[in-house]
Amino acid sequence: MAESNKSSKASLAQDLMPRYGLASYIDRNSEVNQISFQIRQMMGHLHVAHLVKMVAVDIKNDHVGMVNVTPMTHQRLASEEFLPHGTQHELPYFRIQGGSNAVIIDPKIGDIGVAIYCDRDITKVKITRDNAGSDSYRQHAMEDGLYLGGFLNGKPEQFVEFKEDGIHLRSPQKVFIDEPNTEISGNVKINGEVGIQKSLKANGDVTAGSISLKSHIHSKGEKGAPTGKPIG
Repeated sequence: MAESNKSSKASLAQDLMPRYGLASYIDRNSEVNQISFQIRQMMGHLHVAHLVKMVAVDIKNDHVGMVNVTPMTHQRLASEEFLPHGTQHELPYFRIQGGSNAVIIDPKIGDIGVAIYCDRDITKVKITRDNAGSDSYRQHAMEDGLYLGGFLNGKPEQFVEFKEDGIHLRSPQKVFIDEPNTEISGNVKINGEVGIQKSLKANGDVTAGSISLKSHIHSKGEKGAPTGKPIG
């Protein structure tokens, strides 16, 4: 009997909760509830954000590119079945950029991110990358999405990590620095080999082991013969 009462209370509580998509008897028993249900139905047509998976990416050389994504949460039907969303095409993706300065991390197929949806048609703005009027009267539509990357993804192989003991820069292959001049203030410690393709200039002394480049001495050789190796 106790189990039956508990089940009835749970069922009643579920019926009393606002429902989206299906009208309960509570939604139909007064004009206020009917209007509330209609408002919820209309709100359900507003697209705000979706977790999405990357299925294609178009990387541009002269500006930020576009991606195609698929929403990961399926639509729930009245029959309690699930219907996957279709692919959303040509969403501009986010890049950290100020003027001509940027951190370039282009998205990859299989990435998980979030698509957010503008409240107006952004077709002309995407094409011209300038102020423009809307091509239609649509609002909060999935056609007007923008992609932000980096949710629920796996462990990266190369990264910049900011920790309490300093900044960690990790790459499984190479780190390229392409600029005419590089200046480092402070001490530099290198644990591996150093290869230099051109000349090396030092304003101060250079020490190999305990031997100074500027002030080392040699053992004496015979008259007219080369001196011996540096000895200190």
